[in-house]
Amino acid sequence: MLTGIDNMFLVKDILDRMVPSADLEPLLSALADDVDFTVVSHGGRREARRGKSAVLHYFEDLGDLVTFWRASYSRSGPRIVVQVEERFTIQPAGLASDGAYTLHFDLRDGSITRFLVEESPAIPARWT
Repeated sequence: MLTGIDNMFLVKDILDRMVPSADLEPLLSALADDVDFTVVSHGGRREARRGKSAVLHYFEDLGDLVTFWRASYSRSGPRIVVQVEERFTIQPAGLASDGAYTLHFDLRDGSITRFLVEESPAIPARWT
């Protein structure tokens, strides 16, 4: 059985490989086939789905935005919590955007069995 610190390093390794390239394979390969996946939008709407395909569709919609993520990690037993901030500027207009997510990973035996994404309200775009 993996410890909480092992789980944290596992999730960190997954995101360290996924974020720079937007390659979802490290995440998808770590998910249990029947992973419980829930997204809570910034409006409070909760959408629960099951399986790797639900996670794949969610991240496909985000596209390359994950390459702008900056993450910090914490743990509580088998649960790993990742605070993610994103910041980017759309050129040539110079329109800046900021956002945040909280990712909750529950792991068992090195596999992600539950995955919850909380979308924080976007910070309004501004001209730079």
